[in-house]
Amino acid sequence: MLYFLKFGETFLKSKTTRKRFVQLFQNQLKGKWFSRIENRNAYLLVHWEWKENELNILLNTFWIQKIEVIRFVEDIENNLDSLYKLIDRIIPLYDFNTFRISCKRENKKFPMNSMDIQMELWKYVCDNFDKQASYKNFDLNINIRILNDKVWIWTNQDSYNGIWWLPYWIEWKALNLFSGGIDSPVATYLAAKRWIKQDFLFLNIPWSDLLLSQVFEIYSFLWEKYSIKWKFFSLDLSKYIKQIKENIENGYRQIIFKIFLYKISDKFAKKLKVNSIINGENLWQVSTQTMTNMELLDKINNQLNIRPLICYDKIEIIEIANKIWTFNLSTKIQETCSLEEHSDSKIKNIKKILWLYNSLNFNLDEILWEIININKIQNLNILQYKVKTPKGEIIDIENISKIPTLNKEKEYTFTCSSWYKASQKVLETRKEWFKTYFM
Repeated sequence: MLYFLKFGETFLKSKTTRKRFVQLFQNQLKGKWFSRIENRNAYLLVHWEWKENELNILLNTFWIQKIEVIRFVEDIENNLDSLYKLIDRIIPLYDFNTFRISCKRENKKFPMNSMDIQMELWKYVCDNFDKQASYKNFDLNINIRILNDKVWIWTNQDSYNGIWWLPYWIEWKALNLFSGGIDSPVATYLAAKRWIKQDFLFLNIPWSDLLLSQVFEIYSFLWEKYSIKWKFFSLDLSKYIKQIKENIENGYRQIIFKIFLYKISDKFAKKLKVNSIINGENLWQVSTQTMTNMELLDKINNQLNIRPLICYDKIEIIEIANKIWTFNLSTKIQETCSLEEHSDSKIKNIKKILWLYNSLNFNLDEILWEIININKIQNLNILQYKVKTPKGEIIDIENISKIPTLNKEKEYTFTCSSWYKASQKVLETRKEWFKTYFM
C-alpha cells in the first residue's frame, strides 16, 4: 500500500528547520517498519509492505496533517481506453452524486496532456454513470497520476486527518511527573504534540506493585499507540508521607507535600539533564493549584514547569482522555493517599511554609538513590493474587479491628474500599504461606 503524508504547520518553519524536522520524522517512521519513504518536498510518499494495521499507526503519529491512501496502483498502456477501464472499476465502489477528476501526467509518452485527459474522463463519467461534474462542490474527487509504467489513483474519500502538531521529540526534553490519573496521560499527550521528549517519574504513594503495574500499563499504552516513549522511573514515598503527617499541622500538609515533590523532580531533572518538568496541574482543580500556590512552587524550582492543562476544565480533560483512549485505563487508578481533609487555598505566610518544609530535613541526594528504573512489568508478585470473584472465605479488613486466625488449609479473599490495604495484607499473609487473595 502507498500513502501520501502531508505535514502540519510547515508554513511556520524555515527551510533549514523544515529539513531537520522531516529527517527526524522519517527516522521515526522507519522505526515503525515502513519499508521505503520518499521525500517529495510537499509530502512524503510511504511504502508499506511488512505488517497490517498501518493506517492506524499513521493516524496516531505526530505531525501528520493528512493521509491520502493510494487505493489503486495499476499497470497502464499509453492510451485513454486503459484509463476508461480503470474508471469502470472504481466508480461503483463509491457512493456519490457529484464528482471531480484531477489528473497529472508525469509520463510524457502518453499521447494527451493532463488537462485533455481530465476533460475526457469527466465526459466519460457523466455519459456512462449518470453523475454530475462539479469543480467546487463535489462528493467524490478522483486523483489520477500517470507515471512511466503505472497509474496511481486515490480519492478524497480515502483521505484521513492526522494528529497534526509537531513530530515527537525534536530537541526539547522534560521530566514528566506521571501519576496515571485522568489528567496525567492527557498532559503527556499534549506535551508530546509540541515536540517534547519525556522521561517519566511515578511517585508511588504509597508503594504498591498493583498501582505501579496499572500506571505502567497506561505508560505502555502511550508508548505503543503514539510512540511516546523513553525511560520510566518510580519512587516509593510512603515513609516521607508518614513524616509529613506526623510533623506538619493540618492545613499545610498538602502544600508542604507539593513542595517536596517539586524539590525531588527539580533535582532529578537536573540529574537526567533535561530542560523542564511536565505535570497535570490546572487552575483551581485542587487547593494547591491556585495562582498563588503555583507562583510559590515555580519560585522554588530551577527548572521550567510546563502545565499543558493549565486552562482546561475537567470536562474538557475527560473529552481528550476519551479521544486518546486513556480514560478507561485511568479510571482504574484509585486515590490511595490523602494527607488532610482540607488545605488552605491561599498561602498566608510563605516564610512559615518554607520553615515547615525545612524542618523536615529531607535529604534529597539520598532520596534520589531510592528511585528505580522500571523496564518491564510482567510478573509482579502481587498481580497473581488479584481475583475477580472471591476464593474461599471473604474478609472485609476495613470493618474489623483484628484479622481472624487463618487456617493454612483454607483460602481467603481480603476486600476493602481501598484495594491497597487488601493487597498489602495479602503480601503479609503470603509470607507465612497462607492461601490469600484480594479483590
